Amino acid sequence: MTALAELRGLLRERAARLEQPLPPVIVRTAPLGDGSPHIEMTGATLSYVVEERGKELRRRDGLSPDEAAYHLLRAATLELALAQESAARRNGYSRWNWMAPHIAMLRTMSPAWGKRLAGEYAEVLARHPLTGEERRWTHPRFGAPD
Repeated sequence: MTALAELRGLLRERAARLEQPLPPVIVRTAPLGDGSPHIEMTGATLSYVVEERGKELRRRDGLSPDEAAYHLLRAATLELALAQESAARRNGYSRWNWMAPHIAMLRTMSPAWGKRLAGEYAEVLARHPLTGEERRWTHPRFGAPD
């Protein structure tokens, strides 16, 4: 089995764990130039690449299929979390209202992935804490970030 085939299998298996519909995650192997990610394969390793209008914006090389799946599903579930937050918003905005569900989605797919994303968001919030307004508008079901 190639690394690309293993990646596609992992995407199906992990997405099936999510307790809500997730749009299909398409594994592109060439850039579209629109800022969407694509996967490049070199031997048994993968690269996650984001390119827009011919300019490479991000590249992560030497990835295992599991690591590439993390990046693809992290992006797909972020879109879902942001859309849900926007649809449910009644008044003010808080980043934690989409961060907390995003962490929960990845944790459902893989406890290690949820822990990893929680750490990534903890770093963001350490550098850029929630404002007083954001704390005020954080939904009680999510609690305050640690």
